[in-house]
Amino acid sequence: MPVPVRPSVAGMRRAVFDALALAGRFPHTSALADAAVTGALSEARVLVVDEAQRLPVPCLEYLQSLWDHPGTRITLVLCGPGPDVDRPVVRARHVPHVGRFDRAPAERAAHHR
Repeated sequence: MPVPVRPSVAGMRRAVFDALALAGRFPHTSALADAAVTGALSEARVLVVDEAQRLPVPCLEYLQSLWDHPGTRITLVLCGPGPDVDRPVVRARHVPHVGRFDRAPAERAAHHR
């Protein structure tokens, strides 16, 4: 899923809806759009977000809300340039499931380079 230019939560909502290739027209309210997206995410899905470094905090919180939503089965992969943007950096790391209140495993994995 490409990140929209100057992303907003509304733009992210639309981008996720389109990336999931949901049938029908994009709903006219955010509640209906969110219901369609979370319903589609009840099946295991991987959402790859390109240019994730452009995402403002509210957009990241929207993606987190999809991951946190009861009944969704989503894996988020956020892609963007690494610390050395002059050369491509590919890193794969297994991070165990991080509960809402237990962020220590993810923080240890993020700091272990």
